[in-house]
Amino acid sequence: MSKKVKMLQTAKGSPNGYSVITFEKGQEYTIDDSLATVFINQMKVATEVFASFKEEKMISEAPFNKAVAFTKEETTVSRPKWSRKRNGNNS
Repeated sequence: MSKKVKMLQTAKGSPNGYSVITFEKGQEYTIDDSLATVFINQMKVATEVFASFKEEKMISEAPFNKAVAFTKEETTVSRPKWSRKRNGNNS
């Protein structure tokens, strides 16, 4: 998982465990949970950024979140004629 953080102070950290980069004060970064925890809780150089009201509103208005009502006719499945034949009867 990852978290979005805003840097309160410039700090160095390793997002991948191999390379060290500088995270600039005032910038927002999406980083791994473990590095975010170090920056936020241990070093106190960052704060977690949560989704803004505008982003939450956009998500709630997304079309895939909308329920669509169907009429009974739209949900009724008609059987093909060949499926009515049972045990050799043609009725």
